[in-house]
Amino acid sequence: MAVRKERGLLLVYGPFKYNGEFTTDSNAHFDLWLKARDPVSGVRDFEWVNELAESAGLKLLEDNDMPANNQMLVWIIRLAPPGRYARFLDPGWSNPDIFPQRPGEPAS
Repeated sequence: MAVRKERGLLLVYGPFKYNGEFTTDSNAHFDLWLKARDPVSGVRDFEWVNELAESAGLKLLEDNDMPANNQMLVWIIRLAPPGRYARFLDPGWSNPDIFPQRPGEPAS
């Protein structure tokens, strides 16, 4: 059973593979080390994680390069009105297709 709020952000930090490829040799070695500890763990595919997030009603906002060959992925729940998270978004992100106004909510 999944539990999520109507509004919010999801931030995920760590290494990812893109199009099935490791971004660095060190991430490939880290993946082997993780799988040696637990065969069901490892560096995940960005596309799979993003597809899973989208199927849960999230929209990817950012994919940020971070230190030590990591990424910071940021998703927002699609039903959030634009004014609610304006401080997290670029000015161009007031797209009504992504952030529809909910019935009974004042316009932002």
